[in-house]
Amino acid sequence: MPAITRPHSLALALALALLMLLCTPAWAVHKCSAEGGRVVYQDAPCQDGRGAVLDVHANGPTAAQRSASGGNAPAAAEGAYDDKWHRAFAIRQFELPPLQRQLDNEVRQCDEQQRTLAARKLRANNNLAGAVWEQSISSEMQAAASACDTRQRELRTRIDALQRELEALR
Repeated sequence: MPAITRPHSLALALALALLMLLCTPAWAVHKCSAEGGRVVYQDAPCQDGRGAVLDVHANGPTAAQRSASGGNAPAAAEGAYDDKWHRAFAIRQFELPPLQRQLDNEVRQCDEQQRTLAARKLRANNNLAGAVWEQSISSEMQAAASACDTRQRELRTRIDALQRELEALR
């Protein structure tokens, strides 16, 4: 028996991989009527020979099947993972959480900055130089609070817009 050489084994492995990619699993499911008019789905043909055969594909309808049905393939009508679902999932999992964390971090940083400035303000001496320094720190606190407010409002606006989009997708 001839030995399989490296080029032959590579070609064989490549051919098998290509064959596996081209084959999509599909099953025939039989829709039968049971006693009392009850609908039963089974893998074996119906006993009375009547019933419908449903072709089930592991990956849902193909693009050609979706376009042939005008985009209203049964999977989409039955609530499969359509574009709306994917968008809602992306908002809930990837867009809202980072924005909410960013807002929480922003609030914490602004609070810390205000506490630090307030502590510096308390150290001002009770004289003219101390009063000028205290006024300077007060102006710095006001500017920092305004900048924080602007950044937080921007983040809240983005979060609100995503939440409205999420509600519209439901």
